[in-house]
Amino acid sequence: MDPTTTPALYYIDTDTTIGVLDTTNGETKLDPNAATTDHVNLTNAGYAALTNAYLGPHDTWALTDGTLDPTFPLAEDTAPNAINPYVNHPTDTTGQNPALLAGTTTWTTDATHGEALTLDGTTGYAATTGAALTTTNSFTVSAWVKLTTTPTRNATIAGQDGTTTSGFFLQYNYTHANAPGWALNIPTSDGSSFATAYAAGATTAWTHLVGVYNATTHTAQLYVNGTLTGTATNVTTSDATGPFTIGRGLFNATPTDFLPGTISNVQAWQYALTPTQITALYQQIS
Repeated sequence: MDPTTTPALYYIDTDTTIGVLDTTNGETKLDPNAATTDHVNLTNAGYAALTNAYLGPHDTWALTDGTLDPTFPLAEDTAPNAINPYVNHPTDTTGQNPALLAGTTTWTTDATHGEALTLDGTTGYAATTGAALTTTNSFTVSAWVKLTTTPTRNATIAGQDGTTTSGFFLQYNYTHANAPGWALNIPTSDGSSFATAYAAGATTAWTHLVGVYNATTHTAQLYVNGTLTGTATNVTTSDATGPFTIGRGLFNATPTDFLPGTISNVQAWQYALTPTQITALYQQIS
């Protein structure tokens, strides 16, 4: 980024964004998920990956912080603001919300996702010191999650504390009227009834979840493994100004819904991502 120009200039490393390393020769080649048959034009997901790089997340908790030190107590926020024209420089808090670990948490190495954070489902979670998102505006939250067991109660992957209730719950929802499953649960006001975007069923395999709230259309959407699975309409949100939480929610002013499982790469955007942007996330075009 060069903030001295008018307008400011931003530079994106497209090779890194849509390229993968060819281990046979050490060169960068086009990610297969971004390549069309002519290998010249990009897929829609490939173009969306460039958008994700340009209009980047407000916060990224990769949850790889225990690689060198298994006792490291923080999940660092690595979202870059120098290449993100969507944020308000220089006072924006993009990339400045580390999450402190609490309770029983373990840095673990997974065969699929590498270093990740495993939580015990009883006390373990991570939380920032203050709000990461403005929940009355549009926002998107994504995460990879692998349940240790199928819970017999609600289990929250990500949320943001309000006064008595989280402003949203990206979670495994055990109490849904139809059947347990993945959900984006949003209280219409702090401590009130919920609007729910929902998908029946859940597995203990790695799953990519994305919850989207659009403040313009007043809709909430849930994507599971890149596919839209549930939509709630006429949704309004409360102004939750407390910590952003990973691995638990807040209900009746009490921390609750602790997640039994492993979480990787939690990200938060202060706008509603499009379907193709979400496809790029699921396909891990980076």
